[in-house]
Amino acid sequence: MTLEVQRDGSVVAKSQLTDYQHRGDELESLSLYEFIRDTYDAQITAADKDRFSLDVEPEPHADQQRRGRPLAARYQYTEGHPRRKTRMRRVRDGAHNTLPNIVGGYFARESNPAELEMFQASMMALLKPWRVQHDLRSNGATWAQEFDNWESVAGATSRQVLDNVRFCQQSQDAARDEQAEQANGNNTATERPLNRTTRTLDAMDDGQEDDEGEISFQIDEDDIANERERQRSTAGEKHADAALEIACNAKILPPPGLDWNTTTPVAGRAVGSQIEQLQRWQTALSADQEAQGELAAREPEAMEDQGQG
Repeated sequence: MTLEVQRDGSVVAKSQLTDYQHRGDELESLSLYEFIRDTYDAQITAADKDRFSLDVEPEPHADQQRRGRPLAARYQYTEGHPRRKTRMRRVRDGAHNTLPNIVGGYFARESNPAELEMFQASMMALLKPWRVQHDLRSNGATWAQEFDNWESVAGATSRQVLDNVRFCQQSQDAARDEQAEQANGNNTATERPLNRTTRTLDAMDDGQEDDEGEISFQIDEDDIANERERQRSTAGEKHADAALEIACNAKILPPPGLDWNTTTPVAGRAVGSQIEQLQRWQTALSADQEAQGELAAREPEAMEDQGQG
Protein backbone atom coordinates (compact mmCIF):
# COMPACT_ATOMS: atom_id res chain seq x y z
CA MET A 1 0.00 0.00 0.00
CA THR A 2 1.21 3.50 -0.84
CA LEU A 3 -0.06 7.01 -0.05
CA GLU A 4 -1.06 9.38 -2.85
CA VAL A 5 -1.65 13.14 -2.65
CA GLN A 6 -4.76 14.27 -4.55
CA ARG A 7 -5.12 17.55 -6.45
CA ASP A 8 -7.15 19.03 -3.59
CA GLY A 9 -4.32 18.27 -1.15
CA SER A 10 -5.95 15.27 0.49
CA VAL A 11 -4.00 12.07 1.07
CA VAL A 12 -5.53 8.69 0.21
CA ALA A 13 -4.24 5.14 0.46
CA LYS A 14 -3.44 3.41 -2.82
CA SER A 15 -3.90 -0.36 -2.55
CA GLN A 16 -4.44 -3.12 -5.11
CA LEU A 17 -6.53 -4.96 -2.53
CA THR A 18 -8.83 -1.94 -2.13
CA ASP A 19 -9.06 -1.60 -5.92
CA TYR A 20 -10.06 -5.26 -6.19
CA GLN A 21 -12.67 -5.18 -3.43
CA HIS A 22 -14.24 -2.09 -5.02
CA ARG A 23 -14.00 -3.25 -8.64
CA GLY A 24 -16.98 -2.46 -10.86
CA ASP A 25 -19.86 -4.88 -11.03
CA GLU A 26 -18.86 -5.70 -14.60
CA LEU A 27 -15.63 -7.24 -13.19
CA GLU A 28 -17.42 -9.27 -10.52
CA SER A 29 -16.31 -12.65 -11.91
CA LEU A 30 -12.57 -11.83 -11.91
CA SER A 31 -10.29 -13.35 -9.30
CA LEU A 32 -7.57 -11.19 -7.74
CA TYR A 33 -5.03 -12.86 -10.04
CA GLU A 34 -7.10 -12.14 -13.15
CA PHE A 35 -7.93 -8.62 -11.95
CA ILE A 36 -4.26 -7.65 -11.71
CA ARG A 37 -3.32 -9.50 -14.90
CA ASP A 38 -6.16 -8.32 -17.16
CA THR A 39 -6.92 -4.78 -15.90
CA TYR A 40 -5.00 -1.72 -14.76
CA ASP A 41 -5.69 1.48 -12.83
CA ALA A 42 -6.07 4.65 -14.94
CA GLN A 43 -7.14 8.25 -14.47
CA ILE A 44 -10.64 9.33 -15.50
CA THR A 45 -10.74 11.34 -18.73
CA ALA A 46 -13.17 14.08 -19.73
CA ALA A 47 -15.16 11.58 -21.80
CA ASP A 48 -15.26 9.17 -18.88
CA LYS A 49 -16.49 11.97 -16.65
CA ASP A 50 -19.61 12.27 -18.82
CA ARG A 51 -19.99 8.50 -19.04
CA PHE A 52 -19.82 8.09 -15.28
CA SER A 53 -21.81 11.32 -14.60
CA LEU A 54 -19.12 12.65 -12.27
CA ASP A 55 -19.26 16.26 -11.14
CA VAL A 56 -15.48 16.56 -10.88
CA GLU A 57 -12.60 17.95 -12.92
CA PRO A 58 -10.48 15.32 -14.69
CA GLU A 59 -6.71 15.19 -14.43
CA PRO A 60 -4.80 17.60 -16.77
CA HIS A 61 -4.34 16.16 -20.29
CA ALA A 62 -6.20 13.01 -19.25
CA ASP A 63 -8.56 13.25 -22.24
CA GLN A 64 -5.79 12.95 -24.83
CA GLN A 65 -6.09 9.60 -26.58
CA ARG A 66 -3.85 7.92 -29.15
CA ARG A 67 -5.25 8.36 -32.66
CA GLY A 68 -6.68 5.38 -34.47
CA ARG A 69 -6.67 3.05 -31.48
CA PRO A 70 -10.03 1.83 -30.17
CA LEU A 71 -10.77 2.68 -26.57
CA ALA A 72 -10.29 -0.09 -24.05
CA ALA A 73 -13.21 -1.10 -21.86
CA ARG A 74 -13.22 0.93 -18.67
CA TYR A 75 -15.22 0.61 -15.47
CA GLN A 76 -15.74 2.81 -12.45
CA TYR A 77 -14.88 1.71 -8.93
CA THR A 78 -17.82 1.14 -6.60
CA GLU A 79 -18.91 3.41 -3.76
CA GLY A 80 -16.46 3.47 -0.87
CA HIS A 81 -13.32 3.56 -3.02
CA PRO A 82 -11.20 6.54 -1.91
CA ARG A 83 -10.30 7.51 -5.50
CA ARG A 84 -13.58 6.68 -7.20
CA LYS A 85 -14.01 10.18 -8.68
CA THR A 86 -10.54 10.43 -10.21
CA ARG A 87 -9.50 6.86 -11.06
CA MET A 88 -11.07 3.93 -12.89
CA ARG A 89 -10.22 0.44 -14.14
CA ARG A 90 -9.29 -0.27 -17.74
CA VAL A 91 -9.26 -3.73 -19.33
CA ARG A 92 -6.05 -4.70 -21.11
CA ASP A 93 -6.07 -5.58 -24.77
CA GLY A 94 -6.79 -9.22 -25.51
CA ALA A 95 -3.34 -9.74 -27.05
CA HIS A 96 -1.44 -8.59 -23.98
CA ASN A 97 1.16 -10.79 -22.28
CA THR A 98 1.08 -9.67 -18.66
CA LEU A 99 2.34 -11.89 -15.85
CA PRO A 100 1.61 -10.79 -12.26
CA ASN A 101 4.66 -10.46 -10.05
CA ILE A 102 3.73 -11.93 -6.66
CA VAL A 103 6.11 -10.36 -4.15
CA GLY A 104 6.68 -11.23 -0.52
CA GLY A 105 7.24 -14.60 1.11
CA TYR A 106 6.57 -18.01 -0.39
CA PHE A 107 3.10 -19.55 -0.31
CA ALA A 108 2.29 -21.80 2.62
CA ARG A 109 3.09 -25.43 1.81
CA GLU A 110 0.27 -27.84 1.09
CA SER A 111 2.43 -30.79 2.15
CA ASN A 112 2.88 -29.36 5.67
CA PRO A 113 -0.20 -30.10 7.86
CA ALA A 114 0.55 -27.03 9.97
CA GLU A 115 0.37 -24.81 6.85
CA LEU A 116 -2.40 -26.60 4.95
CA GLU A 117 -5.22 -24.24 5.92
CA MET A 118 -3.08 -21.20 5.11
CA PHE A 119 -2.32 -22.71 1.71
CA GLN A 120 -6.00 -23.30 1.01
CA ALA A 121 -6.98 -19.79 2.14
CA SER A 122 -4.17 -18.19 0.11
CA MET A 123 -5.08 -20.04 -3.09
CA MET A 124 -8.74 -19.09 -2.80
CA ALA A 125 -7.91 -15.46 -1.99
CA LEU A 126 -5.76 -15.35 -5.13
CA LEU A 127 -7.86 -17.43 -7.54
CA LYS A 128 -11.50 -17.29 -6.36
CA PRO A 129 -13.62 -14.15 -6.93
CA TRP A 130 -14.48 -12.41 -3.66
CA ARG A 131 -15.09 -9.02 -2.05
CA VAL A 132 -15.25 -9.77 1.68
CA GLN A 133 -13.89 -12.63 3.78
CA HIS A 134 -17.33 -14.26 4.00
CA ASP A 135 -17.13 -14.89 0.24
CA LEU A 136 -14.12 -17.14 0.85
CA ARG A 137 -15.46 -19.11 3.80
CA SER A 138 -19.07 -19.18 4.92
CA ASN A 139 -20.11 -19.58 8.53
CA GLY A 140 -19.65 -23.10 9.87
CA ALA A 141 -17.52 -24.33 6.96
CA THR A 142 -13.87 -25.27 7.25
CA TRP A 143 -11.16 -24.07 4.90
CA ALA A 144 -10.76 -27.63 3.65
CA GLN A 145 -14.46 -27.90 2.77
CA GLU A 146 -14.52 -24.54 1.01
CA PHE A 147 -11.31 -25.32 -0.86
CA ASP A 148 -12.54 -28.71 -2.10
CA ASN A 149 -15.86 -27.19 -3.24
CA TRP A 150 -14.10 -24.36 -5.07
CA GLU A 151 -11.43 -26.58 -6.67
CA SER A 152 -14.06 -28.90 -8.13
CA VAL A 153 -15.56 -26.04 -10.16
CA ALA A 154 -12.48 -23.80 -10.66
CA GLY A 155 -11.84 -22.43 -14.14
CA ALA A 156 -8.94 -23.28 -16.42
CA THR A 157 -6.81 -20.30 -15.36
CA SER A 158 -7.23 -21.06 -11.67
CA ARG A 159 -6.43 -24.75 -12.15
CA GLN A 160 -3.32 -23.93 -14.15
CA VAL A 161 -1.97 -21.51 -11.52
CA LEU A 162 -2.80 -23.98 -8.74
CA ASP A 163 -1.03 -26.80 -10.59
CA ASN A 164 2.02 -24.60 -11.12
CA VAL A 165 2.21 -23.72 -7.42
CA ARG A 166 1.91 -27.39 -6.47
CA PHE A 167 4.54 -28.44 -9.01
CA CYS A 168 6.96 -25.82 -7.66
CA GLN A 169 6.46 -26.97 -4.08
CA GLN A 170 6.77 -30.65 -4.98
CA SER A 171 9.99 -29.92 -6.87
CA GLN A 172 11.40 -28.08 -3.87
CA ASP A 173 10.45 -30.98 -1.59
CA ALA A 174 12.12 -33.50 -3.92
CA ALA A 175 15.31 -31.42 -4.12
CA ARG A 176 15.39 -31.04 -0.35
CA ASP A 177 14.92 -34.79 0.15
CA GLU A 178 17.71 -35.55 -2.32
CA GLN A 179 20.09 -33.17 -0.53
CA ALA A 180 19.24 -34.84 2.76
CA GLU A 181 19.96 -38.28 1.31
CA GLN A 182 23.29 -37.11 -0.05
CA ALA A 183 24.20 -35.55 3.30
CA ASN A 184 23.45 -38.87 5.01
CA GLY A 185 25.76 -40.73 2.63
CA ASN A 186 22.97 -42.27 0.59
CA ASN A 187 23.90 -40.72 -2.76
CA THR A 188 21.28 -41.69 -5.32
CA ALA A 189 22.02 -38.92 -7.80
CA THR A 190 23.47 -41.31 -10.41
CA GLU A 191 20.82 -44.00 -10.10
CA ARG A 192 17.20 -42.96 -10.01
CA PRO A 193 13.94 -44.76 -10.82
CA LEU A 194 11.64 -43.18 -13.35
CA ASN A 195 7.88 -43.51 -13.08
CA ARG A 196 6.28 -45.34 -15.99
CA THR A 197 4.32 -42.22 -16.99
CA THR A 198 7.39 -39.96 -17.13
CA ARG A 199 10.22 -42.20 -18.29
CA THR A 200 12.01 -41.47 -21.56
CA LEU A 201 12.48 -43.73 -24.56
CA ASP A 202 16.23 -43.86 -23.89
CA ALA A 203 15.52 -45.11 -20.39
CA MET A 204 13.18 -47.78 -21.74
CA ASP A 205 15.81 -48.96 -24.20
CA ASP A 206 18.81 -48.91 -21.85
CA GLY A 207 17.28 -49.53 -18.44
CA GLN A 208 15.94 -52.57 -16.67
CA GLU A 209 12.34 -52.78 -15.54
CA ASP A 210 11.68 -54.13 -12.05
CA ASP A 211 8.64 -55.93 -10.68
CA GLU A 212 6.94 -52.66 -9.69
CA GLY A 213 7.00 -51.28 -13.22
CA GLU A 214 9.84 -48.81 -12.65
CA ILE A 215 13.02 -48.45 -14.68
CA SER A 216 16.46 -47.85 -13.20
CA PHE A 217 19.44 -46.80 -15.28
CA GLN A 218 22.94 -45.46 -14.76
CA ILE A 219 23.93 -41.91 -15.77
CA ASP A 220 27.60 -41.58 -16.70
CA GLU A 221 29.81 -38.78 -18.02
CA ASP A 222 29.02 -39.66 -21.65
CA ASP A 223 25.29 -39.31 -21.00
CA ILE A 224 25.82 -35.87 -19.49
CA ALA A 225 28.06 -34.77 -22.38
CA ASN A 226 25.53 -36.01 -24.95
CA GLU A 227 22.69 -34.15 -23.24
CA ARG A 228 24.71 -30.94 -23.15
CA GLU A 229 25.54 -31.36 -26.83
CA ARG A 230 21.85 -31.86 -27.62
CA GLN A 231 20.92 -28.63 -25.85
CA ARG A 232 23.53 -26.52 -27.63
CA SER A 233 22.26 -23.68 -29.78
CA THR A 234 23.58 -24.12 -33.32
CA ALA A 235 23.09 -20.47 -34.22
CA GLY A 236 24.68 -19.34 -30.97
CA GLU A 237 27.69 -21.58 -31.53
CA LYS A 238 28.19 -20.18 -35.03
CA HIS A 239 28.08 -16.60 -33.75
CA ALA A 240 30.55 -17.46 -30.98
CA ASP A 241 32.96 -19.16 -33.41
CA ALA A 242 32.79 -16.17 -35.78
CA ALA A 243 33.43 -13.72 -32.92
CA LEU A 244 36.46 -15.72 -31.77
CA GLU A 245 37.87 -15.85 -35.30
CA ILE A 246 37.54 -12.08 -35.70
CA ALA A 247 39.16 -11.47 -32.31
CA CYS A 248 42.09 -13.77 -33.16
CA ASN A 249 42.64 -12.13 -36.56
CA ALA A 250 42.61 -8.69 -34.92
CA LYS A 251 45.23 -9.90 -32.39
CA ILE A 252 42.79 -9.24 -29.57
CA LEU A 253 43.01 -12.90 -28.57
CA PRO A 254 45.92 -15.32 -29.11
CA PRO A 255 45.80 -17.70 -32.09
CA PRO A 256 43.76 -20.91 -31.74
CA GLY A 257 45.56 -23.68 -29.88
CA LEU A 258 47.31 -21.38 -27.39
CA ASP A 259 46.25 -21.13 -23.79
CA TRP A 260 44.45 -17.93 -22.84
CA ASN A 261 45.68 -16.27 -19.69
CA THR A 262 42.62 -14.68 -18.16
CA THR A 263 44.19 -13.74 -14.84
CA THR A 264 47.11 -11.50 -15.86
CA PRO A 265 46.02 -7.88 -16.63
CA VAL A 266 46.63 -6.99 -20.29
CA ALA A 267 45.98 -3.24 -20.01
CA GLY A 268 48.23 -0.77 -18.24
CA ARG A 269 49.24 2.86 -18.20
CA ALA A 270 50.97 4.02 -21.40
CA VAL A 271 54.50 5.41 -20.93
CA GLY A 272 57.37 6.65 -23.12
CA SER A 273 57.32 5.25 -26.65
CA GLN A 274 53.77 3.94 -26.13
CA ILE A 275 52.49 7.49 -25.74
CA GLU A 276 54.33 8.54 -28.91
CA GLN A 277 52.81 5.59 -30.77
CA LEU A 278 49.33 6.56 -29.57
CA GLN A 279 49.88 10.13 -30.76
CA ARG A 280 50.96 8.87 -34.21
CA TRP A 281 47.85 6.70 -34.40
CA GLN A 282 45.67 9.65 -33.45
CA THR A 283 47.29 11.83 -36.13
CA ALA A 284 46.85 9.09 -38.74
CA LEU A 285 43.20 8.56 -37.80
CA SER A 286 42.50 12.30 -37.97
CA ALA A 287 44.15 12.56 -41.40
CA ASP A 288 42.19 9.55 -42.66
CA GLN A 289 38.94 11.01 -41.35
CA GLU A 290 39.66 14.32 -43.09
CA ALA A 291 40.48 12.53 -46.34
CA GLN A 292 37.26 10.53 -46.16
CA GLY A 293 35.32 13.75 -45.65
CA GLU A 294 36.92 15.42 -48.68
CA LEU A 295 36.22 12.33 -50.80
CA ALA A 296 32.57 12.29 -49.76
CA ALA A 297 32.28 16.01 -50.60
CA ARG A 298 33.67 15.45 -54.12
CA GLU A 299 31.42 12.51 -54.96
CA PRO A 300 28.32 14.62 -55.84
CA GLU A 301 30.42 16.80 -58.17
CA ALA A 302 31.87 13.73 -59.87
CA MET A 303 28.41 12.21 -60.37
CA GLU A 304 27.14 15.53 -61.78
CA ASP A 305 30.04 15.70 -64.28
CA GLN A 306 29.32 12.14 -65.41
CA GLY A 307 25.67 13.03 -65.92
CA GLN A 308 26.53 16.02 -68.07
CA GLY A 309 28.99 13.98 -70.11
